[in-house]
Amino acid sequence: MRLQGSKSNAARHPLERSGVDPSCARVRCKSGRPWVSEESDGALTYRYIGEQFSFRRTLRLEGPKLLCDYEISAGTSGTKLPWMWSQHLLLATRHGERIVLDGVSDWAEFGKEPATTDVLGLEAGLVRKSYGKVTDRASVGIDGSDGGIRLEWCGAQVPYCGVWMAFGNWPTADKLLHQMALEPTTAPSDDLEGARLNGTERWLEAGQKEHWQIEIELLPPKKD
Repeated sequence: MRLQGSKSNAARHPLERSGVDPSCARVRCKSGRPWVSEESDGALTYRYIGEQFSFRRTLRLEGPKLLCDYEISAGTSGTKLPWMWSQHLLLATRHGERIVLDGVSDWAEFGKEPATTDVLGLEAGLVRKSYGKVTDRASVGIDGSDGGIRLEWCGAQVPYCGVWMAFGNWPTADKLLHQMALEPTTAPSDDLEGARLNGTERWLEAGQKEHWQIEIELLPPKKD
């Protein structure tokens, strides 16, 4: 598994690498919503504050782990708010690496189980999206000879795990992409509409908050 990035940017602030001045208090996400960012005590926090809901993401290092804390809170207008959340972690994997899905089961309830636990090449022609239930605590990731990555989270907070495999045959025959994604999610769906159709959406009462955490750890290369 490879981590992509520029060596010349390695020492720069993460916001600078994105073309944003770190001293700027407001940034914008792709959908155009205004975000407020702040850095304090070694943590980087992004906040979106809207009329219907507010959302916060805080990233901080604790030893070898990156702790990702999330919080959503509904407004006080009195209207119940349907919602779902998913982390679409697209990984630069290599043929022959191993996919780890510890603590995840019951794949058949919302589709098919992952077709393989090995990262395959484009010649495999395999395309599949799967969702499984987190039994207690999930520990999923990629293992390879030059290192790996592990994501861990509590099933009581985030009860599902999505797995996206595109090892050839996607998106078109003349433009094949190699993609592998692991997706902690509150619902086995790509969007809120799908979650509402299968009855796994969540609801927030006026003023209610929900919090969850994802731990991400990079693993060193294995010794012979």
